[in-house]
Amino acid sequence: MHKIIVIIVTLLAGGASAEVMALRNIDIGDPSPPFCAKQLGGSEICSSKYKDTILVASFIRLDQKKSEKIMLNLQDLHTRYGAGGVSFIGIFSGDVDRQEVVAFVDKTRITFPLLLDEERDIYGGYGVIAYPTTVVFGRDGKMEYLFGSNTINIRKRVEGCIRFLLDEIEEGELEKIMHPVVEKISPERAKAERYYNFAKNYFGRRQFSKAKKMLESSLERYSEHALSYSLYGYILIEEENYTSCLEQFELALKLDPGLEEAKTGKQVCLDNLNH
Repeated sequence: MHKIIVIIVTLLAGGASAEVMALRNIDIGDPSPPFCAKQLGGSEICSSKYKDTILVASFIRLDQKKSEKIMLNLQDLHTRYGAGGVSFIGIFSGDVDRQEVVAFVDKTRITFPLLLDEERDIYGGYGVIAYPTTVVFGRDGKMEYLFGSNTINIRKRVEGCIRFLLDEIEEGELEKIMHPVVEKISPERAKAERYYNFAKNYFGRRQFSKAKKMLESSLERYSEHALSYSLYGYILIEEENYTSCLEQFELALKLDPGLEEAKTGKQVCLDNLNH
């Protein structure tokens, strides 16, 4: 059985556009970008060390309660599975205050290795925007699962993936863990979400005009779809229309005040308007 590597990629820096689903540069079916970075202690680790393994990457930042919670959850998983073929690595990106990192580690009692992505190479390779986000790669190196910032029961779902990859549970049991409740939604909202998913695909291909049309169709069917407003905002960031993008993110946050990608996008707009 291959060893499973669980990498917690901890990103501190903000800024830059990225896909609304938290990652811009990779999607389901794409391989994990290669990386090398130094550990907090000074030695270097490269992704090539984990060839032919299963990789789980969770992108977080220090100044966010949701991120701190996922770190605590993953530390718990490390305690449970670390001696059974599961490894955990944390990565901080950008200009990081090492004393703050040490304080965070002391607070959360993290015991797995931490890497410092000081040049943002890992950050750029993945194209991270929303935090926290957890990604699962298969043994072939391709992304299989993506958990966004608003995922419910994230610990249970990540553990379900680990247990499935360890052959401890069958696919049917994993499905029950991943989708415990089937939400009943209106036909209008269902259509809106389909158009939104089309828009996400166009956005990832940088076909912004087509993405806009899909989002407009989405909002015509269901005007309270916060993710559609947020994605429209990211398109306007790409077009450097910062005033209009700010309006879109504010609409998204009015509908869903906890939508992290909308919060991040709004800050990007404000930063550019203030320059």
